[in-house]
Amino acid sequence: VIGTLSDWIQMETPAQQSYGLQALEQELSWASHLGVYGIVLPPPTSHCELYAAALSRIGLSSICTTQLMVRIPLLRQEDGVEVDGWNS
Repeated sequence: VIGTLSDWIQMETPAQQSYGLQALEQELSWASHLGVYGIVLPPPTSHCELYAAALSRIGLSSICTTQLMVRIPLLRQEDGVEVDGWNS
């Protein structure tokens, strides 16, 4: 069984990071408690360094005992136009 985390978790600003990290930790703890084999995380937004720091903190603290998988979009929207996310 593979679970998914909530898409509403955002970490674009330091203020959102503390709230988002708390929600992320609670959802991952619950998934670990349920014995979920893997968890698909929502894709990072434009400020992926805060998202990466939160995932690093969770990985190092042993909160989560399951596999973490991050969705990475191949295309993103900029001014209503789809742009290649890898080469920009």
